[in-house]
Amino acid sequence: VSTQSTWEIKLFELKNMKAIECKENCQTVEEKLKEKQEKEEKKKGELVVIGNDSGKGKLQKRFEKFRNLRMHQIKVQKQLDVMEHLDRSSVEFRELLRKKFIETAKKYIGTPYDKRFHKPGSDLRKSKLFLDCCALIRQCVYDLRKDFGFVLPV
Repeated sequence: VSTQSTWEIKLFELKNMKAIECKENCQTVEEKLKEKQEKEEKKKGELVVIGNDSGKGKLQKRFEKFRNLRMHQIKVQKQLDVMEHLDRSSVEFRELLRKKFIETAKKYIGTPYDKRFHKPGSDLRKSKLFLDCCALIRQCVYDLRKDFGFVLPV
């Protein structure tokens, strides 16, 4: 093999290495450009993330949740305002309200009184709702808050 061909081979290898190096650099430059574009999109508000909780704390989701809650509160308040104009002093309204209250209270028959009165592992102890006499009244009034026009404070 002649020296010229050896030099040609080495030159060819160097050119290939430079080409591979250039290709890798070009890819990293493209990746950096994509990352920069993503950062710019985040700044625009399209992908805003609060905290580091893998997307669970997106500002848009939190705002949507807040907005839905607020819209529900406004809807309930409007219904209460409409009910406020009813003649609550009429005998018919009071009788109807009493019947609704009794029917609502009957829904809670079988609800355990207190967790401590039931054995560990029993179904009643695992219940999510426990009602004593006062809590039963509060729960019924809360369920009928639109009819009553108010909610009892906790």
